Amino acid sequence: MTASRDKTAILWDADSGKELVVLEGHTRAVCSATFSPDGRWILTASDDKLAIVWDATTGQRLLVLQR
Repeated sequence: MTASRDKTAILWDADSGKELVVLEGHTRAVCSATFSPDGRWILTASDDKLAIVWDATTGQRLLVLQR
């Protein structure tokens, strides 16, 4: 999982190095990205003052938390 200044977070296949899911929805740099303990969700946090919960399999946005 990477977080980027290009406003995305990307889930990568560790074996092949290929992109699996690109998480798009932030309007500023993504500062961090992490998995839930069970691996079902991804949480991203951004300079846009949003935290977004994503489905780790589909990349679907599930919940937006705004400051």
